[in-house]
Amino acid sequence: MKLKQILTASLLCFSAGLYAASTHLTVELLAGEKYEFLLADKPVVTFAGMELVVNGSETTSYTIAGVKNFHFSEHPTDADQHLNAIQIVALDGDQLEIRNVNAGLTVALYAANGVLWAESKAGEDGAVRFTLPQQNGIYVLKSGNTSIKVIKK
Repeated sequence: MKLKQILTASLLCFSAGLYAASTHLTVELLAGEKYEFLLADKPVVTFAGMELVVNGSETTSYTIAGVKNFHFSEHPTDADQHLNAIQIVALDGDQLEIRNVNAGLTVALYAANGVLWAESKAGEDGAVRFTLPQQNGIYVLKSGNTSIKVIKK
Protein backbone atom coordinates (compact mmCIF):
# COMPACT_ATOMS: atom_id res chain seq x y z
CA MET A 1 0.00 0.00 0.00
CA LYS A 2 2.83 2.39 0.92
CA LEU A 3 4.64 1.58 -2.35
CA LYS A 4 1.47 2.36 -4.29
CA GLN A 5 1.19 5.75 -2.55
CA ILE A 6 4.83 6.55 -3.28
CA LEU A 7 4.44 5.59 -6.95
CA THR A 8 1.26 7.65 -7.25
CA ALA A 9 2.90 10.68 -5.64
CA SER A 10 5.96 10.29 -7.88
CA LEU A 11 3.80 10.12 -11.02
CA LEU A 12 1.84 13.20 -9.96
CA CYS A 13 5.01 15.18 -9.31
CA PHE A 14 6.52 14.03 -12.61
CA SER A 15 3.40 14.89 -14.63
CA ALA A 16 3.08 18.24 -12.85
CA GLY A 17 6.69 18.95 -13.76
CA LEU A 18 6.01 18.12 -17.39
CA TYR A 19 2.94 20.32 -17.47
CA ALA A 20 4.75 23.18 -15.80
CA ALA A 21 7.54 23.01 -18.38
CA SER A 22 5.13 23.30 -21.34
CA THR A 23 4.57 26.92 -22.29
CA HIS A 24 3.64 26.68 -25.98
CA LEU A 25 1.43 24.75 -28.37
CA THR A 26 3.25 24.34 -31.69
CA VAL A 27 1.33 23.31 -34.82
CA GLU A 28 3.39 22.06 -37.78
CA LEU A 29 1.79 22.03 -41.23
CA LEU A 30 2.46 19.63 -44.09
CA ALA A 31 3.71 22.62 -46.12
CA GLY A 32 6.45 23.23 -43.54
CA GLU A 33 5.07 26.29 -41.74
CA LYS A 34 4.80 26.31 -37.96
CA TYR A 35 2.34 28.18 -35.76
CA GLU A 36 2.74 28.74 -32.07
CA PHE A 37 0.17 29.54 -29.38
CA LEU A 38 0.96 30.53 -25.79
CA LEU A 39 -0.50 28.12 -23.24
CA ALA A 40 -0.88 31.09 -20.89
CA ASP A 41 -3.72 32.19 -23.23
CA LYS A 42 -5.41 28.84 -22.41
CA PRO A 43 -6.15 27.71 -25.97
CA VAL A 44 -8.73 24.95 -26.40
CA VAL A 45 -7.79 22.44 -29.11
CA THR A 46 -10.48 20.42 -30.91
CA PHE A 47 -10.94 18.81 -34.32
CA ALA A 48 -13.54 19.57 -36.99
CA GLY A 49 -13.26 16.93 -39.68
CA MET A 50 -9.66 16.94 -40.84
CA GLU A 51 -8.90 20.41 -39.44
CA LEU A 52 -7.39 21.42 -36.12
CA VAL A 53 -9.37 24.12 -34.31
CA VAL A 54 -7.62 26.27 -31.70
CA ASN A 55 -9.89 28.53 -29.66
CA GLY A 56 -7.52 31.24 -28.54
CA SER A 57 -9.94 33.25 -26.43
CA GLU A 58 -13.62 33.85 -25.89
CA THR A 59 -13.77 35.90 -29.06
CA THR A 60 -11.33 34.23 -31.48
CA SER A 61 -10.92 30.79 -32.97
CA TYR A 62 -8.40 29.49 -35.53
CA THR A 63 -9.11 26.62 -37.93
CA ILE A 64 -5.95 25.12 -39.41
CA ALA A 65 -5.93 22.66 -42.33
CA GLY A 66 -3.02 20.48 -43.49
CA VAL A 67 -1.68 19.76 -40.01
CA LYS A 68 1.32 17.44 -39.89
CA ASN A 69 1.50 17.35 -36.07
CA PHE A 70 1.16 19.46 -32.98
CA HIS A 71 2.94 19.30 -29.65
CA PHE A 72 3.41 21.09 -26.37
CA SER A 73 6.85 22.36 -25.49
CA GLU A 74 8.90 24.72 -23.40
CA HIS A 75 9.98 27.62 -25.56
CA PRO A 76 13.53 28.24 -24.26
CA THR A 77 14.71 24.64 -24.57
CA ASP A 78 13.23 24.28 -28.05
CA ALA A 79 14.26 27.75 -29.22
CA ASP A 80 15.90 26.52 -32.42
CA GLN A 81 12.73 24.63 -33.33
CA HIS A 82 10.59 27.73 -32.74
CA LEU A 83 12.68 30.20 -34.71
CA ASN A 84 10.50 29.71 -37.80
CA ALA A 85 7.20 29.25 -35.95
CA ILE A 86 4.61 31.90 -36.76
CA GLN A 87 2.98 33.05 -33.53
CA ILE A 88 -0.61 34.26 -33.46
CA VAL A 89 -1.40 36.24 -30.34
CA ALA A 90 -4.85 37.57 -29.45
CA LEU A 91 -4.00 40.84 -27.72
CA ASP A 92 -7.62 41.41 -26.79
CA GLY A 93 -11.01 40.76 -28.37
CA ASP A 94 -10.26 43.10 -31.26
CA GLN A 95 -6.53 42.87 -32.01
CA LEU A 96 -4.31 40.09 -33.34
CA GLU A 97 -0.56 40.17 -33.54
CA ILE A 98 1.22 37.79 -35.90
CA ARG A 99 4.90 37.27 -35.03
CA ASN A 100 7.89 35.56 -36.64
CA VAL A 101 6.76 36.35 -40.18
CA ASN A 102 9.56 36.77 -42.71
CA ALA A 103 10.41 40.47 -43.05
CA GLY A 104 8.62 41.98 -46.03
CA LEU A 105 6.10 39.13 -46.37
CA THR A 106 2.54 40.35 -46.89
CA VAL A 107 -0.06 39.19 -44.39
CA ALA A 108 -3.72 39.78 -45.26
CA LEU A 109 -7.01 39.53 -43.38
CA TYR A 110 -10.08 38.70 -45.47
CA ALA A 111 -13.78 38.58 -44.63
CA ALA A 112 -15.50 35.24 -45.29
CA ASN A 113 -16.95 36.62 -48.53
CA GLY A 114 -13.42 37.21 -49.87
CA VAL A 115 -13.29 40.96 -49.34
CA LEU A 116 -9.88 42.18 -48.21
CA TRP A 117 -10.24 43.72 -44.74
CA ALA A 118 -6.63 44.63 -44.01
CA GLU A 119 -3.18 43.96 -45.44
CA SER A 120 0.27 44.68 -44.09
CA LYS A 121 3.88 43.74 -44.70
CA ALA A 122 5.92 42.32 -41.86
CA GLY A 123 8.56 44.71 -40.62
CA GLU A 124 12.13 43.91 -39.69
CA ASP A 125 10.90 42.54 -36.34
CA GLY A 126 8.67 40.02 -38.17
CA ALA A 127 5.46 41.32 -36.57
CA VAL A 128 2.14 42.39 -38.06
CA ARG A 129 -0.80 43.71 -36.05
CA PHE A 130 -4.43 43.69 -37.18
CA THR A 131 -7.57 45.15 -35.65
CA LEU A 132 -10.47 42.77 -36.28
CA PRO A 133 -13.74 44.18 -37.61
CA GLN A 134 -16.44 45.09 -35.09
CA GLN A 135 -18.81 42.49 -36.54
CA ASN A 136 -18.66 38.93 -35.25
CA GLY A 137 -17.97 36.47 -38.02
CA ILE A 138 -15.46 34.36 -39.89
CA TYR A 139 -12.28 35.88 -41.27
CA VAL A 140 -9.28 34.40 -43.06
CA LEU A 141 -5.70 35.29 -42.19
CA LYS A 142 -3.40 34.58 -45.17
CA SER A 143 0.39 34.57 -45.14
CA GLY A 144 2.25 33.11 -48.11
CA ASN A 145 0.67 29.75 -48.98
CA THR A 146 -0.97 29.39 -45.58
CA SER A 147 -4.48 30.42 -44.59
CA ILE A 148 -6.00 30.29 -41.12
CA LYS A 149 -9.66 30.78 -40.34
CA VAL A 150 -10.28 33.23 -37.48
CA ILE A 151 -13.71 33.29 -35.85
CA LYS A 152 -14.69 36.36 -33.89
CA LYS A 153 -17.50 35.55 -31.48
